[in-house]
Amino acid sequence: MVTSVNKFAVFPEPMNNGLRRFTLDLEPSLRFRLKVIAALKGVSMREYCLLPIEMQLAKDEADGGLTLPLKGHKYPKS
Repeated sequence: MVTSVNKFAVFPEPMNNGLRRFTLDLEPSLRFRLKVIAALKGVSMREYCLLPIEMQLAKDEADGGLTLPLKGHKYPKS
């Protein structure tokens, strides 16, 4: 199994089509609100969160002239 290494730990490569996990600590009340609203809209919490993130990234890239890749960083292919 191929592993990736950073200066703190060795991690196995993800087995989920190359997706990387992002953990976000939420207050219980915020998580509950997120869960309820996503359910009422008929989407997963993941789906509910991804669209605004992608929209904000696109806006920031367009408004601020920010482009990827940033100097010195390698980003994985989509």
